[in-house]
Amino acid sequence: MSSFDLDWILQHPARVLGVLAAAIAGISFAGAGLFGDDTAFLLRYIPSLESWAETWDLPPAFRDWFGALHRPLSIASWRLDHILFGEQWAGYHWHQALWYGALVASFTALASEVLLLLGPDLGERRRLRGTWVLGSLFAVHPAHVETAAWLATRHDVLFATFLCASLVATFRCLRNPNPSKALMWAILAGVLGFLSTQAKETGFVFFPLVSLICLQVAWRGDLPNKARALNALWPSAIGLLAGFLLRSSSGTEAMLSFHPEAFTRWLSAAGWALDFSLLPWGPRLFHPHPPAASGWLALSLSLVWFVVGWKRRKHDGLSLFGLIFVLLTLAPTWMVAFQPLMETLVADRYLLLPLGGLLLALGRPLSMPGNRVRSAVFLIGFLWLGISAHYAWAWAGPPQALGLHAARHAPESVEARVGGIARALRTDNLKAAKKIRDMPPKPTPFPGRSSRLALMDLLIALEGEEWNQALAATKVLTKENPRNPSRWHEQGEVYWSLFLSKSRENPLGAAPKSLLFEAEVALNKAVQLDPRHFRSWLALGHVWASLGRTSDAREAFSRVLHYGGSTAEAAEAKKMLKQL
Repeated sequence: MSSFDLDWILQHPARVLGVLAAAIAGISFAGAGLFGDDTAFLLRYIPSLESWAETWDLPPAFRDWFGALHRPLSIASWRLDHILFGEQWAGYHWHQALWYGALVASFTALASEVLLLLGPDLGERRRLRGTWVLGSLFAVHPAHVETAAWLATRHDVLFATFLCASLVATFRCLRNPNPSKALMWAILAGVLGFLSTQAKETGFVFFPLVSLICLQVAWRGDLPNKARALNALWPSAIGLLAGFLLRSSSGTEAMLSFHPEAFTRWLSAAGWALDFSLLPWGPRLFHPHPPAASGWLALSLSLVWFVVGWKRRKHDGLSLFGLIFVLLTLAPTWMVAFQPLMETLVADRYLLLPLGGLLLALGRPLSMPGNRVRSAVFLIGFLWLGISAHYAWAWAGPPQALGLHAARHAPESVEARVGGIARALRTDNLKAAKKIRDMPPKPTPFPGRSSRLALMDLLIALEGEEWNQALAATKVLTKENPRNPSRWHEQGEVYWSLFLSKSRENPLGAAPKSLLFEAEVALNKAVQLDPRHFRSWLALGHVWASLGRTSDAREAFSRVLHYGGSTAEAAEAKKMLKQL
């Protein structure tokens, strides 16, 4: 490699780290498959969308499941994946990896701008060193493995990428002496901020952060900076208003009720965020609820941090900007404050940007020259990289590895067991699925969701073709969840499978048609609750064909083709239509 090439690499940390992060994530996680909410998004709801407009105005069943969340950009990105890749999940993961690389690049660029404008005394060499350090530590932190590997975190990686890019554009607007070019950067910042709001609700903090940047520049006292700061604000204000208007016009629930223990829950989450950002010993999908004690410590440190940063605000804006960045990106992300949304207090992906804020606040000490600082940075980086590699293996290794990892690290979580069992069964590994279910201690479901224990038994009974046990489990599930179409679909599928089993056991005799009628009742309830439930339409088509109702069967299979997109169910329905 020539010295010119090396110089170019050293001068462009954002591009280099972004490309490396995307390549490593794509190669590592192309075979990671689906987990948890991936199946609901990508196997049930996304294929049933009929147009791009429905990514903004979700169909009723999708909206009921998604609740008060409005994330059209994330939904649109998955629809694009479905059109391009169908059910080839490697394509989805490469798309996710590209966005993770874009996030690393945009954060690294943000670190460079922050060090340049808010730490002007650092000097070019130290600023470049600090940019490499902050970008590298951000890329390898163990909390970010989920963002690179888990498709359900598409919301997080999209909003964070656009938010960081919006702030980069704001900084470049403020330091550009050309008024017309500065205006273009300001408009770009507003557009990127708006896109952040359409990926996840946390994106709405882009405007307070843009305002903070403008305020810190105005504190310097010279009139041009104040005037330029005001000019930088109005495009972002328009972007914020547009985001609110689109959300309010989408029919999404506007008001949320606070949890009775909202402050305590948020405080617990805040304390965990501080602990896990600095000492990420155990990355996992489902963390136990943290105690509030560490939250008070985090709050106390934040107050001290704020006082010190406020006193130094005119000469060194790094610490104050980093603190407010942490608090703003942390506060809306903890949806635990709202009663109907989140039962899980903490998750690795929630630290995506708060960790970035913590690194920005430490930009000055981390960029200092000297062997001690350099050794400390390398030690932290390699430690984080080692923990990340260990967790990445759970995602990139055999499918049951992640299920076992989740169950071991969150033994009381029913969701960890359900997700792990489903992942193991995706490769027909019934032995691993039973091991995950039976691992002590027995998981504890959330109040009102005791049927999730029955769902574990159902998944294993279906794989083992133990139809009577599966039927008993579906009755428990439909009793507790009568408005959930998936529960009725599962019951209908079990009745249909039980009919086929009886037919095979007694080929000369007739299997009881009552099983078909029971299947029809359950599946009809499923499609009444969700008319786009193409899996239920497929099962109904088979049931009606067995009952001799050919025209009804054709109609059911046609619905599968209409709502099933490029799924395996649509291919099966097409084959059945040719046979009828």
